[in-house]
Amino acid sequence: MPITGGGIIGGTAAGLLGRVAAQQIQAYRSGRRRIIFVNLTTGQEVVLPVTPQQYVIDRGVAIETVNLTGFGDVHLAGDRTLFSETLEFMLPVQAYPFNDVTAVLDPYYYIDFFELTGDNRQVCRFIVSDSPTQCEVLLENLQYRQQEGTGDYYCTLAMRRHRQPNPVRLVGDD
Repeated sequence: MPITGGGIIGGTAAGLLGRVAAQQIQAYRSGRRRIIFVNLTTGQEVVLPVTPQQYVIDRGVAIETVNLTGFGDVHLAGDRTLFSETLEFMLPVQAYPFNDVTAVLDPYYYIDFFELTGDNRQVCRFIVSDSPTQCEVLLENLQYRQQEGTGDYYCTLAMRRHRQPNPVRLVGDD
């Protein structure tokens, strides 16, 4: 059922919203991998216009080495480590057949999102659509450049896994 005018959303806004929803459904049904960022403070969602060739997620535990007198070194497993990821991607200024159907052909739409989110120290949810990868991240650094005559931008985004500390309440702590 299409979204139509009337009520809160009407006219042009309803048509635009309907087209965006249709594009999201088409992209989902296509089975293509999508890299999605959702700003958890503002709710803004950004789908990278061109899916990167790869992404890497590190998962592990911290290992501490303790030297026991008369025994030697012992390795003890510690807490889970938080990954650091560097994602490389392209922001096109023209329509290519490999662009995501929701691509915005203005690189600064994406650059502004990443810069504002990082500058405001806001947490994002990093989602890889065809995998169980969904995690909260902080955006550490964004580098971007133009290297051809096409006007396309090439970016490197450094991000780190975010984990909110849970304070422990002590008995009698009111």
